[in-house]
Amino acid sequence: MKKHVVVLLAVLALLLTAVTVSAAVLIGREDDVTHRVLNQQGDVSAADGYVVHAAYKLDDHPCWYSRIPFGQPDAVENDFRFHRKRLSFNREFAGFMGVDMDNNLPMELELQSKDSEYFGKCWKEAGKPVPPVLEEYDKLAKQTPEGSVGTKVFKLSELMDYYPIFWHISFGDTINSWHTMSEWLYAYDIGEAEKMENYFRIPVLPEETCTLTVDRRENGYREGEDYREEEAQEGREQFVLQSFGDVLGNTAYFTFDPHTTEGNPVDTSQIPGGFGLYAVSLDDNNQVDYDTLTTCMPLDPAYTPWDIVADPDSGHLLYFALKDRSLWLQVLDPQEGKILQQLPLWQQEDDYQWYRVADGNIYCITSGRYLDVFRKNDDGIYSLALHAPMEDDTFCWDYLYEADFAFHGDSMAVVERYLEPDDASREIYRDRGHCGFRLTVLDESGVAYQGTYLSSLETEGRMDEFPGNWTEKAKITVE
Repeated sequence: MKKHVVVLLAVLALLLTAVTVSAAVLIGREDDVTHRVLNQQGDVSAADGYVVHAAYKLDDHPCWYSRIPFGQPDAVENDFRFHRKRLSFNREFAGFMGVDMDNNLPMELELQSKDSEYFGKCWKEAGKPVPPVLEEYDKLAKQTPEGSVGTKVFKLSELMDYYPIFWHISFGDTINSWHTMSEWLYAYDIGEAEKMENYFRIPVLPEETCTLTVDRRENGYREGEDYREEEAQEGREQFVLQSFGDVLGNTAYFTFDPHTTEGNPVDTSQIPGGFGLYAVSLDDNNQVDYDTLTTCMPLDPAYTPWDIVADPDSGHLLYFALKDRSLWLQVLDPQEGKILQQLPLWQQEDDYQWYRVADGNIYCITSGRYLDVFRKNDDGIYSLALHAPMEDDTFCWDYLYEADFAFHGDSMAVVERYLEPDDASREIYRDRGHCGFRLTVLDESGVAYQGTYLSSLETEGRMDEFPGNWTEKAKITVE
């Protein structure tokens, strides 16, 4: 036993020595870290006043820090730290908060013969009838010979009077979910499910059809495909439930798009208060209290919801919605049930992206054609501070959620991770990473400056000298 302990201590000492030697080698070279621009467009002086804070780490321990104030080349600072504890570079963006609802029964399941019976058994044990669509699926699966594909088309109205409502409610630490096809159905409170389903009674479209497909061509499995996929491809009218919301304190506020795929309104007359802004709160035990489910205020169905953002300082909600192909911001007071302000933003393009960021009293949204910055004034009224044209490729949309934003004067600066041309579509980036960043400054004329910068950690081969998992993080501030 003592021998094993001695060997273990020797191994640990060797590892510690190796780490210490590596750290010593690295520490002596932190001052020679530089950043060179690979490519740029526009006038770099447009970035004056912005400061990029770049950090690069190797395998969670050694980390280089660079402070790069644009317009002050002699004020660049570099630092190196060896963190004995693991250093996390988790990106600082919030997880989902609010209520997410849908009405699409998932048929992307691989079921063996006993599985559909298991689902039915769970429903019966829960004291609730087995959904007819699940029974139809089970019938079709049993009728389909192994090695073949079975298909059946039917009207939704033959199987249900109202659309099924499934949801996921998140207050961060408190999460509630409900889904008809969940294999953990027995763990859910059927009473809670019925409260939500009875509140949001939306009659199915009389002519909406479903296509059920069972594929038994491999391994004897019965794979069911999405029961609405073919209808969407053929352009038939459907109602696909999509919700939007955010959290203020212990209350989640939300709404949904009340239109079909053809833009026609669905029947919301059986929802208490009709179409509007809804709320559900936590109880004293920090659990979702479905008895608090209520309609705070009506909303005009002529507007198509796009997003809801909470303003915790004022207790108001920023409601983004489309009307006549124009995007509007409405400031809602959920306590008083009033619209406090309406602000037109921009015309919707045929092909658009959607991204928003909130930072204190500054809010930024982009459609892929324009970047808008609006801010809350001292009187609580929002005003448009910047409307900048841009191109689809101005940002890397796949990673924009990890970018950092800053607003200064009459421009907005965005710092993103450095990507080689094909990195955005390759998993190799996740395996190795880079040491660099891209800075974009936009003003009312568009992109005033964009530059891609690469650290000497990469250009001088230090990433190859010390192989491992390199990751980067960049933030931007104003001075």
